[in-house]
Amino acid sequence: MRRSRGLVLETLERKVLLAAIATPLAPVSPPMIAPLSQGLVVKLSTDHQVYRRGQPVVMTLTETNTSQQDITVESGPGLAGFFVTHNGRRVWASNAGVQPMFILMRTLEPGQSISQSATWNGQSNIGPSSTPAGHLVVASQVAGAQPINIQIRRH
Repeated sequence: MRRSRGLVLETLERKVLLAAIATPLAPVSPPMIAPLSQGLVVKLSTDHQVYRRGQPVVMTLTETNTSQQDITVESGPGLAGFFVTHNGRRVWASNAGVQPMFILMRTLEPGQSISQSATWNGQSNIGPSSTPAGHLVVASQVAGAQPINIQIRRH
C-alpha cells in the first residue's frame, strides 16, 4: 500500500510546528461507470486488428439499449476515455491531462445507441515518449467494455 504525507500541527516548547505524517492511501484505479444496467450492451471495437507502425488506430465505443425501457447512461471527459497498454503499462490515454469534472446524463430509448470514438497516432502520451510495437491492448474506462488485443508491426 502506498503512503502519502499529510500535515499536522504539533506543539514544541509552546510553539506550533507543522509536521509531516505518513497516511496510507488506497491504490488508484481508473474511474469506471458502474453499475452496468441490464439491457445495456457495451461494445468496444477497433478498425483493424493488425497495424503498421505509424498507422492510426481508430477505436469506437458503442452503448446500445437492448431493453424495452429507457436507460440513463453517464458520460463525460473523465469517465469515458480510451487507453492503450503495452506489456501491462499504460502508454496512451484519450483523456490524458487535466479534464473538466462534469458528468453528462444521456437517456437511451429502447433500441437507441450512442457512440464515441478516438484515434491514436501510435505515439505514447503517458511516460517516456515512444512508439510501442508488438502486442498491445486497447480498452475503455466504461464498465462492460471488453478490452481488445491488437498488434503493431515494426515494418
